[in-house]
This record gives sequence, C-alpha cells and structure tokens, in this order.
Amino acid sequence: MTQESINALDAVNIAIQMERDGHKFYHEAAARIEDDNGKEIFAKLANDELAHLYWLMTVRQSLVRTGQFGEVEALLKEDQPIDHNVFEGFPAMAHSLEIEPGSRELDAFQMGIQAEKDAVAFYLRAAETTHDLGGRSLFKRLAEWEEEHVRILETERDYLENNGVCLGLAEFHLEGPEYMRWWRR
Repeated sequence: MTQESINALDAVNIAIQMERDGHKFYHEAAARIEDDNGKEIFAKLANDELAHLYWLMTVRQSLVRTGQFGEVEALLKEDQPIDHNVFEGFPAMAHSLEIEPGSRELDAFQMGIQAEKDAVAFYLRAAETTHDLGGRSLFKRLAEWEEEHVRILETERDYLENNGVCLGLAEFHLEGPEYMRWWRR
C-alpha cells in the first residue's frame, strides 16, 4: 500500500472512531435529558451517526481492498457485509463526550455543537490533504453532513435557551441526505 493510502486509511479510521463516539454521546444524551423534544433530536442524531459509521466502514473496506477510495456514489450504493472487528486498534479520541448525570440540556447541546464543529474541521482538513478525488469528495460530504448537525443543535440550543423547551424534529426538514436513503434500505 502506498504512503498516501496509509494516511487515507488512518483518516478513515479516525473518522470511524469519531462517528462511533458521536453515536454513543447522542444515545446517552437522549437517555439522560428530560425534554421529550430534546430526546427526539438526540435520538435522531444518534441514528445519523450510526449511518455515518456504517457508511465509513464500507469506505474503509473498499480502501483496504483496493488502496483507493473509489467513487463515493458507488460506495453509497454498495450492499456489502461489514467486517466485525473494525474498531480493533483505533486511536483514542482526544476528548471525552460523556454526559454527566443531571447535566442540563443546554450543556448536552453545547457539547454536541463543539464535537460536531471539531468533526467538520477534521473532515475539511482531511479533504484538503488527500490527493485522491474520491477521498476528497468523501470528506467534503461528511463535513456537510456534520455542518447540518451543527445547524440543528444550534437552533435547538438557542430555542431552549430562550423558551425553556426544545423544538423537536417537526421544526426541521429532514428528508435526509443520500446516506440516510442508503441506510434505510
């Protein structure tokens, strides 16, 4: 495998770990906060992160098999089994996303916003540094998806701050990006 492929694989492995951590965080937030609309938002985001995770695992398998990212659109359509031990040996993330019992909803939204902004920054850096067009497309797409999460979380945080309750999913047009259509097959 070339040096470029090793760096690409490292970036995908980090992205997989980030999505895994995001899923865990949102799942825990949905369980720990009291506002029903907030629970709904966090549950939806947990599902999104899980979809990102499985999509990235498909990308990783393709990268391991071929040494290249391939066409992102084709990977969205692939229906391949996923390796079971994909998390073995992944690097630990720099910060923890654990929700403390009794945390206020605002704290959970703020933590989610910061984590999503960190993910966007990582994906944009990865897009800039990869020479593979498929990889560049993949990381830009992930950044767009996470930017949508930032928008949702900021809107919810602002509404909660001003009104004492969350808006919930009904306020967002969420047909879902193409990965969600893939995920729902």
